[in-house]
Amino acid sequence: MINVKSLLEKAQNPEFWKILNPNLSVSESLTLPPNTEIEFERDNLDKLLLNLKKEGYFQIDFLLSEEEISCMAVSLKQVLQAGWPTPFVFVYDEFWLVFCRLSRILSAILGDDYKQLPAFWAWHIETNNTDRGWKPHRDNLNGTLLPDGMPKCVTIWIPLTDAIPLNGCMYIVPATLDPNYSRNVQKGEKSNTQINYQDIRALPAKMGSVLCWNHEVLHWGGRSSEKAPHPRISLAFEFQRADVEPYKSPLLDPYNLPSFHQRLGLIGKQILQYQHMYPLSEEIAEVATELQENYLLLSIKKRDDIMENQELDKIEKIRQQFDTVCYPRTPLEESPKDSHVLLYIHNLVTPYYLRNQKVIETEGKVILDAGCGSGYKALILAEANPGAKIVGVDISEESVKLARQRLEHHGFRNVEFHAISIEDLSSLGLEFDFINNDEVLYLLPDPVLGLQAMKSVLKPDGIIRTNLHSYFQRSGFFRAQEFCKSMGLMDENPQDLEIEIVRETMNALKNEVLLKSRNWTSNPTDKDEWIFMNYLLQGDKGFTIPEVFAALRNADLEFISMVGWRHWDVTDLFQDSENLPPFLAMSLPEISVEYRLHLFELLHPVHRLIDFWCGHPNGEQSFVSVAEWTEYDWETAQVYLHPQLKTLQVREDLLNCIAKQRPFIISSYIPLPTQVPIAVESMLAACLLPLWEGAQPMMSLVELWLKLRPLHPATLEPMSHETAFEEVKELLSMLEAFLYVLLERSV
Repeated sequence: MINVKSLLEKAQNPEFWKILNPNLSVSESLTLPPNTEIEFERDNLDKLLLNLKKEGYFQIDFLLSEEEISCMAVSLKQVLQAGWPTPFVFVYDEFWLVFCRLSRILSAILGDDYKQLPAFWAWHIETNNTDRGWKPHRDNLNGTLLPDGMPKCVTIWIPLTDAIPLNGCMYIVPATLDPNYSRNVQKGEKSNTQINYQDIRALPAKMGSVLCWNHEVLHWGGRSSEKAPHPRISLAFEFQRADVEPYKSPLLDPYNLPSFHQRLGLIGKQILQYQHMYPLSEEIAEVATELQENYLLLSIKKRDDIMENQELDKIEKIRQQFDTVCYPRTPLEESPKDSHVLLYIHNLVTPYYLRNQKVIETEGKVILDAGCGSGYKALILAEANPGAKIVGVDISEESVKLARQRLEHHGFRNVEFHAISIEDLSSLGLEFDFINNDEVLYLLPDPVLGLQAMKSVLKPDGIIRTNLHSYFQRSGFFRAQEFCKSMGLMDENPQDLEIEIVRETMNALKNEVLLKSRNWTSNPTDKDEWIFMNYLLQGDKGFTIPEVFAALRNADLEFISMVGWRHWDVTDLFQDSENLPPFLAMSLPEISVEYRLHLFELLHPVHRLIDFWCGHPNGEQSFVSVAEWTEYDWETAQVYLHPQLKTLQVREDLLNCIAKQRPFIISSYIPLPTQVPIAVESMLAACLLPLWEGAQPMMSLVELWLKLRPLHPATLEPMSHETAFEEVKELLSMLEAFLYVLLERSV
């Protein structure tokens, strides 16, 4: 009987492995030797990157000597014959260094600070009719492509013997020929879209060559044959970009390789993870478990404890910061009743209609202000959503006290506030129809955890409004914050003294100093709150559109729309949006919403906030867009005025325009959805008057228009019903595009 203790002692003894393969080395610590990377000519490198982007993979010759490769192949056989699973070859330095030699090309693909994933394997496919590589699969479908098609993570596969069809070489479906490529098709390919067998590409590979593929490409290892001249022996390792969320943990530094004992922990993790494919004896499984627990899990726990303490320190600083300076500093008595744009944004009706083309009643809804601060946004939510219950949470007890006072002062009773973190939302025991999370997410150590916490308490058809600071727009302020940190102004919670030091320092700089000319001059530097929120804000971070969408995917949330969607249209950046350069005119209709928004932020980063609505995946109701309505749809439609326009003042202004025969500038109340003023001819605008009383059938507005204008102004002939119908339809179509009116199609 095999003794587990004896096996464990062998596994943990570097000398055992050195004796097993004396031509290889086992180092306790290993740093990448200088000048070991393989160089690539620029033209060749560009071709490889283009192929990776276009077809999802590339293949190259690898300039390792036959002696080096043969030595590694023999060592793998030795490990296998000694009774150890093949991944134990990764105890040897050479099996790590071989991938280090590809750092130049990995940097070109993933960035200079790329990371190594704890995901690797070694294969020994025997020359028989039963051994085979892994079944057809995609390595990872969790948002692994950038908007331009380049990968966020890749697999590097290296054969140590010639890989040919007879011994199970790799097969791939090129991205350009794969009907399921970049779709959310899970492993197993359950999609009804079938692969054309003739599109499958065999990839025989010489020993020491390299295959690289992205994680959305469909690939597999073939079945071996007794006719094969030799086994297929190969290795693989996965790598990812450093600026995206880890796909697996712990991420490894490819320039500072794991110690011998850390490698043992990683090997234990790998063989346990894949024991459903490569069954383990009870003894080896026990050894692997011990190795993982002793050398991987404990080191991860120690690292996580350190990181958790650091994050707690950051959160505590943020809490103290807002205990000292409650934000926003809006006076208690100030009311948002006349702030039409703020009410429009915070009204559940707006995003709900955008997503479902339905008008929702706010009476009885439960709305959360996650990170309510001093309560001004909670007050806006209460004003914008009549009859809704408002719940506010914030980590600052002082802010929560002020929020309670504010809502009480304005007469709102169906409210409650709690001093808890966003991560603890589930402790409330509530589910929400709408969650407002404004100016908070970028302060959290991990925005994904914040998104997940909100998603966990969101009703199935609920909507989240949240935002993150733009990395591109605020890059100068992040530099200013680093400057303040270097001066020690953010070691503790900045207060009046630190604010005054910033003001004195910036005013003393020459006007041509970039930090002053770009981030100080022409800003409201006399206001302490502005300095505090831009120069001294603890935890402030910036994000790009791809990072925002990656966070949504990691939190399993679906993007609905930008809050200011009309101000994110990339075509509006061109002199003639109807006559774009041919390349853009052809490509823009085909690219994703994410990529269009990313193009906008690269060209014109004017928005401080990446401000958006999101919700559960597939949470929207199916509907037919207004542009596709039939005549019957129009005839049976119900017409609503947006609640934020249904005020006595707006109605009075409309009546005044009608009396004086002046155009009614409807966009003057809510300019957010428009780029230019939206004017309605006063007589035609009179058709809208019944909407102040409530929703109206489309045809009743047509009848009203016939009464208001019975004769055609040019011909003085009686206005036909068809003409009146078309004119009202045109008016409502135009106003619906800006959500000034809301249209519901009859079921």
